[in-house]
Amino acid sequence: MNHEDQNIEKGFPIDSSITTTSSSSSITPGGTSATSSTGSSISSSISGASSTRSSASSSTNEEEDRNLAADSYERAAVTLEQEGNLDSALEMHQKCLAIRLQKLGEEHPATATAYSNMASVLEEQGHLNKALKLHKKCLAVRERILGRNHVDTATSYNNIGSVLEEKGELEDALDMYYIGLATREKVWGKKHIDTATSYRNIASILEEKGDLEASLEMHYNCLEVLEYVIGKDHIKVADSYHDIASLLTEIGEDLDEALEMHVKSLAVKEKVFGKHHLQTAHSYDCIARLYDEMGDLEKSLDMHQKCLFIRLELLGETHPDTATSYTNIALVLQQDGDFDTSLDYHFKSLHVREQVLGMDHVEIANCYGHIGSIQLEMGNLESSLEMHRKCLAIRQKHLGEDHPSTLTSFNILASILHTMGDFEKSLEMQRKGSIQVL
Repeated sequence: MNHEDQNIEKGFPIDSSITTTSSSSSITPGGTSATSSTGSSISSSISGASSTRSSASSSTNEEEDRNLAADSYERAAVTLEQEGNLDSALEMHQKCLAIRLQKLGEEHPATATAYSNMASVLEEQGHLNKALKLHKKCLAVRERILGRNHVDTATSYNNIGSVLEEKGELEDALDMYYIGLATREKVWGKKHIDTATSYRNIASILEEKGDLEASLEMHYNCLEVLEYVIGKDHIKVADSYHDIASLLTEIGEDLDEALEMHVKSLAVKEKVFGKHHLQTAHSYDCIARLYDEMGDLEKSLDMHQKCLFIRLELLGETHPDTATSYTNIALVLQQDGDFDTSLDYHFKSLHVREQVLGMDHVEIANCYGHIGSIQLEMGNLESSLEMHRKCLAIRQKHLGEDHPSTLTSFNILASILHTMGDFEKSLEMQRKGSIQVL
């Protein structure tokens, strides 16, 4: 999201340790005590901007009241948006915009910011076309009054790029990101946090387009700037290490470098959050998966267990992420030939998912499939057949007959039935599994 006045521009997660606002913004995040559950406190905050004025105020004071009211609407909107109350936030931004247009006119930086703030909420609500229209209005105002080579104009280019990316218009999004980057490099230079954000946004698009090497170069540019500007022990740097590690893993050419990046990311997270934090658990999970890909099952299992320990402690037994950890451990144990223990973990995952998702969910089907595969390796054909039939039934219902996962189930059942000597049913399953997806 591109909530420029909250420093939540696309490219990095919210960072409460840095509070930087756009130069055209008058918002101070968290500057109001309004909450979504106490609408009266928001109203009183807004009305308070004018209630302290004498009834005999001059026209100048009345204008000041209007501006203060607009500022209050803006602050209230930020608070509501941070709390997830998007409808109320949008209403507050609309009231702010109305005052800005009336008192300041279209050609004013504060009016442009009001357009941008409304657009960001609409984008978060999924109204991408409406968001794009308002972001373009904001850009037009900023280009006219600030010029193309201004940091706020660069932010508008980035915001438009973000919406276009969400719409799947990658080429146009990339163009916007490159224009924003050029402006930021011209105004701030290459060693600036906003320039790093532009590098990361461009890297994301390039990765989506399949240009992995170019994406990797942009991620390294981003990392270099971040390390220079905010130091190595910052969560944004940890995220950059993670991005590079993930991309190197996807490219598959330098897994040792990928591992080094993941370990660096973990070290920062342990320093920032501590060892018992979900962010740290996520790094353990990433490292475990990489060790698995590198064929080091012992280290993979150790990392998955560390991840599971944290998730059990912080999320509890009945959480989807805990179930995922059970499955990950089960799969490593299965590769290592410890079928009995693997089966125990798969059943744990199944029980958690049944409690969280119910009995009729695609994730439940996947659990049945995993259990059936282990039982097949153990030679328990009847049990395996039962599990794969349960898996197939759910996939047929929710994914359809021609989905790749459903076709996989048909073919697995065909193989089991053939092994059991039921050639007629095996052939039937085989025919269903051979349907080509056009």
